[in-house]
Amino acid sequence: MWKFKNKQSERHLFILQSIFLNQQPLTLKELSHLLECDIKTVHSTIRDINNFYSVPTIHIDPKTQLIFSDETSDFFPRDIFLSFYENTREFEILEYIFLNGPVTSNDVCENLFISDSTLNRYLSHLRKNLNNYDITIEHNNLHIIGNELCIQNFFVQYYYEKTSCTMFDDFEAVQKVIFSMFKRVTADERYILFRPYFNYFRWIIFVALVRVSKGNLVPLAGELSEPLILEDFILDTEFMQLNHYFGRKLQKIDCLTDFAALFFKETNTTYQAQLHEMYQAFDRLFELDLSESSLLSISNALYGVLMSYFGKSYFLFNTNLYRFNTLMRHFPTSLELTHSLIASLFESLGIKDHDRLYDFIILILDYTPGIYESFQKHEKRVAVTLFLVTNTTHAHFILRLLTERFSNLATFTLADSNTLLTEHEVDESIVIADVATLKSENLLIIEAGLIYSEMPRIKHFLVEQRNQELLRT
Repeated sequence: MWKFKNKQSERHLFILQSIFLNQQPLTLKELSHLLECDIKTVHSTIRDINNFYSVPTIHIDPKTQLIFSDETSDFFPRDIFLSFYENTREFEILEYIFLNGPVTSNDVCENLFISDSTLNRYLSHLRKNLNNYDITIEHNNLHIIGNELCIQNFFVQYYYEKTSCTMFDDFEAVQKVIFSMFKRVTADERYILFRPYFNYFRWIIFVALVRVSKGNLVPLAGELSEPLILEDFILDTEFMQLNHYFGRKLQKIDCLTDFAALFFKETNTTYQAQLHEMYQAFDRLFELDLSESSLLSISNALYGVLMSYFGKSYFLFNTNLYRFNTLMRHFPTSLELTHSLIASLFESLGIKDHDRLYDFIILILDYTPGIYESFQKHEKRVAVTLFLVTNTTHAHFILRLLTERFSNLATFTLADSNTLLTEHEVDESIVIADVATLKSENLLIIEAGLIYSEMPRIKHFLVEQRNQELLRT
């Protein structure tokens, strides 16, 4: 993981990841301990996030001290990470040197409006971080140097994560050419299963183009069993656009076949038989009934990418862990089974990279047709009785709204109108009844006027109830 020069940036990122990515329930005291700071600092950090980031407001419950947000089911953390990347000075300096180097210190200071002493402090910190990746920044004319394959891996991962969580549209002209090329390549039936991975492909090509345009040689990561000549998939006019953008003559066949090998390489491992056996077990477990040819095709594709770029450890934003945690809220039983199955495979193969396990789970979900429908059959829903506080005319509207929003978590039944509670019978007139109340049934007590603002707490309640149901079974 990247170590930030600014301690405040680290705190911001940790809270954003805990609340919005990992969906981690934390109390004020627990967060203070994890951040190694006092409670007053936690309060001020949360206040800063609420003021400066485009995120649902973060709250601290005055009674339980539990930290929660106004997050709704349609929230995705694009804006927070766009702000985080683009407002973090060290990333700004790093990108400028990567794209424009070699440059002088004066060039960087003038273009980024910083002093020479500030730049030197950031450069010193950047070099400490980059040393962990076997690369550094040259001292005289500032540019990126080191192991060329490590440089490629690092910046591909950097841009991939940055664009995974934002609607990032820099380098538009280059991206259009790469997208056109990718469509032509994946029209070939040998490469059709690579279609979900355009975001990786485009940054592998882009980073390689940047390095080649500066006179560096991009090393081949492996040899293809069937050479893929990308000159067949790129138009001359498009190649002229790339040359114009990078300001020099690129050798078409040399660079493009090398880039293709970086992306479409096959790994020389002995895992194929075990992986195919695991995927057959996955097929049986979720009753997918895939044909033998489909099973073989998908397991071969998974084998082809298992040890490639799709399994790199994350740099800042672990996209696949975020996707896994999001899906866990909908399919806890199914994903626990999937996790156990793949963890056993990794143990037998001797793969110890924890992050790669989540990458591979998401890879399988992306490749497997009908998997979410099969997951749905394995999930239990908690039965919830819905009571309303006054405003009884809205009863059926609220029932329909909750069913639409949370059908994956619960089935709702509206209590008989004779048992509707009045406002004075409900403690504080707000939300969720104690489960032990009224014959220990699962209950929701809701005031109609608060239905939208209480959605996050309702969701938390339903998740907790379903987890209790799963524990009992």
